[in-house]
Amino acid sequence: MKKSQNGLTDAEILRHKAEEKQKAQQPKVKNIFSEADNIKLIHELEVHQIELEMQHEELEVAKANAEITAAKYTTLYNFAPSGYISLSKEGTVLQLNLRAATILGKERIHLIDRRLGQFISLETRPAFNAFINKSFEQQGKQTCEAVVEIEGRPAQYIYFEGTHTKSGEECMLTMIDITERKQSELALQMSKDFLENIINAVASPIFVKDQSLKFCVVNDALCSLLNKSKNELIGKTGHEYFPDDQNEVFFRVDNEVLTTGRENINEEYLTDGEGVVRTIVTRKTFYADSLGNKFLVGIISDISELKNANKEIRSLNLGLEDRVRKRTNELEQANKELESFSYSISHDLQSPLRHISSFTDLLIGDYNEILPDEARHFLSTIKRNAVQMSVLIDALLDFARNNRKELMKTKLDMNKVVQAAWLQVKPKEKDRIIDWQVANLPKVNGDYSLLFLAWLNLIGNAVKYSKNREKAVIKVACQETDTEFIFSISDNGIGFDMKYAQKLYGVFQRMDTSKGFDGAGIGLANVHNIITRHGGKCWAEAEPDKGATFYISLPR
Repeated sequence: MKKSQNGLTDAEILRHKAEEKQKAQQPKVKNIFSEADNIKLIHELEVHQIELEMQHEELEVAKANAEITAAKYTTLYNFAPSGYISLSKEGTVLQLNLRAATILGKERIHLIDRRLGQFISLETRPAFNAFINKSFEQQGKQTCEAVVEIEGRPAQYIYFEGTHTKSGEECMLTMIDITERKQSELALQMSKDFLENIINAVASPIFVKDQSLKFCVVNDALCSLLNKSKNELIGKTGHEYFPDDQNEVFFRVDNEVLTTGRENINEEYLTDGEGVVRTIVTRKTFYADSLGNKFLVGIISDISELKNANKEIRSLNLGLEDRVRKRTNELEQANKELESFSYSISHDLQSPLRHISSFTDLLIGDYNEILPDEARHFLSTIKRNAVQMSVLIDALLDFARNNRKELMKTKLDMNKVVQAAWLQVKPKEKDRIIDWQVANLPKVNGDYSLLFLAWLNLIGNAVKYSKNREKAVIKVACQETDTEFIFSISDNGIGFDMKYAQKLYGVFQRMDTSKGFDGAGIGLANVHNIITRHGGKCWAEAEPDKGATFYISLPR
């Protein structure tokens, strides 16, 4: 028996306590025997009684403690989050807790002596049976994942752990429901596959590098460009595939993006899987996940063909510029020769016309009375056409002079230019009612004499073609843009059909609506020439019998 610190056994200590208690009680018993015998006998009986009582009390306390402990372990066993099953060698259930019964979808009483394997799906049953055999045959913990199928309930993914008892007759199984984890893993895999399919569907090469600048994601387009498989690229830095000069650029830019977190778009050179150096534009973006891991996401655009095309275009442009320059020089020379020829011809025609006109006047003056009517009509027609021809020649000479005149640009107040032109036209129309309206006009850079002539023609046309109106209305205005001034002059005259608009600015071009109106047909040609030489444009808008608006633009 176990001894205490003072060397007494538990029985000796118990007897000693009983003797002490007996002395304290001092029972009164009639003397049947001698007093000494009685005392001794009574003492022994009382001590034994007390020993028995004390042993009984200790047993009761131990029993109560054992019951409390058993209740705790039973509660923990039954309500544990994991399922526990005792399995026989035949695979039948000997004992299980509430969680295991819940997983198997039946009350415990209906699961005892049932084969556990019948609850396992056909697909995972072979692996589960092998796991049970190993749990009985081998030492240590065995593991397995299997699917539990219960009619009317979704399939459950269960993680099993198994060890056999010392006797080897039972196997103790632990069951953990990992359905949510499996579903999350499945959803994660589906999401991963979806994203992988998306980036593989993108025609541009895409890659992701980790903090050590190793590829962790690549798409099919990058593999095709480098003529490498994904396994050959994942986990590599690229130093194995690219020349040192290219790697130096990649390393510097990649580190800059990971360090600063700023996006970088850079034109780089890359040697592809065929050894061809390509020109690429790479857009590199910083990304950090919820754990703080840093990544670099890159998208490559191969601009090699664009670069080659640009080189070809530049080469063609240089050749084209040379041809245009040569052709321009030829045209300028031809124009100068044509202008000189036109001036000479026009000047040389003036003298014969003056003679024709003079001799016609002499014939009409000296022989008018003896000339028949038909002869006088012929002479009047000759005179009239000679005068018209002289007007046309004068206009052609002016046109030629204006083309040869060098531009003398200064800062001009367009209000003053327009007003000066109007004052020259106005006296000739003193008997007419003209509503003359001019908005505030800006200052421009231009040649005063040429712009004055342009406005003189535009105002003259507006006045001329509105002469049939009881009250002519002529408006001058201007619109401004970021690059130009757009001047306009509108009237309420006869207008014209827009299908003839392209003829307006040609030399000697007069439309059918101009019949009955004086003019040489060269005024708008002068306007077009002057405005074009100033770097501007001319156009017009009109409707028959509803007036016209002419526009000229000048650079700011």
